[in-house]
Amino acid sequence: MSGEPASGGSTELQKWTITAGVVAMIVYLPSLWNGFAYDDLLIIVSNPRIQNPSGLTELLTQPYWPGDEGVDFGLWRPTTSFLMWVLWQVSGGAALAFHLTNVALHGAVSAMVVRVSARVVPTTVAGVAGLLFAVHPVHVEAVANGVGMAELLAALLLLVALDLASGRDRLSGRDTLMVIALYALAFGAKESAVVLPGLLFVMDGVRRRLDVGALGGWLRDRALLLTGMVGVAGALLLGRTLVLGGVVDAMPALGANLLLEVPRIFTVGEIWAQTLRLVTVPGWLSPDYSPGVIPILTVWTGASLLGVAGVLTLLAGSIVAMRYLYRERSHSDPRGLPATGLGVVATSVAFGVTWFVTAVSPTSNTLFLTGVLLAERTLYLPSVGVAIVIAGLLVPLGRVSSADRRVRVGGVAVLLVLGVAWTTRTVTYIPAWRDQTSIFTHMAEAVPESGRAQWFMGDMQLGAGDTSRALYHYRVALGLLGSEYPFLMQTARTLLAEEQLAPALPFLTRAHEVRPDEGAAPQLLAVTTAQLEMWSETERWAAQSTEFEPGNVTAHHLLSVSLAQQERWEAAAEARVRMIALDPAPWQPWFWLAELRARAGDLPGARAAADSVRIRTEAPNALRQLDSLAVNLGFSGRP
Repeated sequence: MSGEPASGGSTELQKWTITAGVVAMIVYLPSLWNGFAYDDLLIIVSNPRIQNPSGLTELLTQPYWPGDEGVDFGLWRPTTSFLMWVLWQVSGGAALAFHLTNVALHGAVSAMVVRVSARVVPTTVAGVAGLLFAVHPVHVEAVANGVGMAELLAALLLLVALDLASGRDRLSGRDTLMVIALYALAFGAKESAVVLPGLLFVMDGVRRRLDVGALGGWLRDRALLLTGMVGVAGALLLGRTLVLGGVVDAMPALGANLLLEVPRIFTVGEIWAQTLRLVTVPGWLSPDYSPGVIPILTVWTGASLLGVAGVLTLLAGSIVAMRYLYRERSHSDPRGLPATGLGVVATSVAFGVTWFVTAVSPTSNTLFLTGVLLAERTLYLPSVGVAIVIAGLLVPLGRVSSADRRVRVGGVAVLLVLGVAWTTRTVTYIPAWRDQTSIFTHMAEAVPESGRAQWFMGDMQLGAGDTSRALYHYRVALGLLGSEYPFLMQTARTLLAEEQLAPALPFLTRAHEVRPDEGAAPQLLAVTTAQLEMWSETERWAAQSTEFEPGNVTAHHLLSVSLAQQERWEAAAEARVRMIALDPAPWQPWFWLAELRARAGDLPGARAAADSVRIRTEAPNALRQLDSLAVNLGFSGRP
């Protein structure tokens, strides 16, 4: 079979393709008024690597998430980072540039959904699938939020690669290289694009009605392409290892550490139930599905059993549909596309379900734990399969004989109602992503049981100056999220930025207990306790900081100060000597050392330190201070 789409290159296909793309952009035009919100603030607005005109090399070789926890999140997306860098340089950081790019990408993806689907199902089914995809409410997070660009870019590159690869059974050398290059870019845009070989197998399997006996021929036809994609995947995984220290992020979702210790099938069943609801009846939407919204389960519940049953039913339906297609191979048009209504249904179900299962697998927490239990943005590419299934079930109803006019009208009516309902929900949900206040307000209303929502509400209350209310929300968040290091550290930093020193201490202390191998918490604890004049605590944390970072000048300074405040002069002097060894140029540490040695009774050592001060500065004020100190403590010294 040639693999050309139905009416390949025809006016009908072009009309459907253009219509889907235009509808997608029109529906999402309101997002152009959005600013930066949610993860945009860290990944784009506060990311110096994105903003630095000469920081591209560093940007492409560092984790996608900036900051100390960047490696912990386990993300490296050089293609997306490059596009964000270009947009920032061109626009000067205007949010409009990012949202305009997202809307254009979504339009292009919707158009490509039509083209790729038309390789397997009739043009009308593909066109309706493209329209359903264009207006699906579950896509709002990906399109209306700046960082959703990763989903859109990866999906577009992957679909273009699939369209090219499925054009014929054996590709030319040039086309093979193009598909491999597109795969590399898609994988670099988002890790979930790793599924391209699987989706190609799904398309070929349904289109060519592959059975076990035909697999050998398929592998021979696709050998060069598959080898190239394996090589790309290996290179990108090696890059992840070099940048992140590992191939797959082992850190579970925020608040889900228990999944490292108990069987996760119970929780995964709950996730599947929510996923199936979101892609079929997306009336209730949320920016967050952390524990509290999706509970961490250790037993079966009605929802988790329903989720498992739903997935098994879908798989069973796909198997039945494929078996039907194997039996009805002769009932196809010259391009191998289904020629009967039942054939259209069977093809759409087989193709759509296997697409969905394959595309959702990297983020489903089934094969391995990921950084989120569930996120609407991760359903962007999988929802292509959902759109194909729905279109394949309803479009044939609109094309039955005139004797079944009520059935035909019913099929068209269902499609219209579904399209209007989804479009309305999409348009009304877009403003929730307008800015940080909007998304926080929506989270507080939609998912008050979310630990992340409580965390963000704490940030809002703190920013408004209501410290007691902020601490209440932080404590609730701590109860919901558990001892999560990123939450603890970020909350502590927020409190410190608002000069709430004492409230920050419990969060920093707990963070150190959770991650005793990390040095950030002890360093902040040393600084904070020094500001609070808790000198014995400062000594403890400064000493630990010097163990984590022997070259940390600040930690040695704080250790010396805390010991001096406790009148432990000799130990304070030793700590000051270690600090001076790291940077002997400034005169002030020598001045402090002179005082410490004098108080410890080491007058020759005090004189030597005083001589070092005079060597390093001729400032009259500094020399007057030194002479006054020498008189008061009974030592003198000249170079």
